[in-house]
Amino acid sequence: GLKTFILKVREIGLSVKLDTNGTHPEVLKDLMRDHLIDYIAMDIKSEFTVEAYSKATGIEVKSQLLDKVMQSVRLIIDSGIKHEFRTTLCKELVTAHNMKEMIASLKGCDRYYMQKLNTDKTLEEYAENFTLYTRDEIREQIEALHSDFPIGYRE
Repeated sequence: GLKTFILKVREIGLSVKLDTNGTHPEVLKDLMRDHLIDYIAMDIKSEFTVEAYSKATGIEVKSQLLDKVMQSVRLIIDSGIKHEFRTTLCKELVTAHNMKEMIASLKGCDRYYMQKLNTDKTLEEYAENFTLYTRDEIREQIEALHSDFPIGYRE
């Protein structure tokens, strides 16, 4: 499994960056307890409501799953491990209101990135119908948001 793989990576002297969607906080907790992660990057799909997360993921998200995602956020922020959160943006799925709510929920994190949706690299056919934020629109959103942590932009 994942832990066995990470142990093998550690044996050869490499650092471990874990990318996660946060749906398995028990795995995160286990890896953190054993000090096996050097950096964590977690995707945040939208603000933490069932409606917003369901819309952003394209599946019906139950409150139990969203609770796990939120538990992972707190575990990561409170862990002392270097980390980042990130959200891929398109106008239909992540609104200015969603962004504001996400930022409020991530209080205390190391850093947060807003990423432009790249439809060339997206496998889902429906992504072709999304309206992309321009670089300037994303930068305006970043300037309008108030946080206690750095907010960056990635193409």
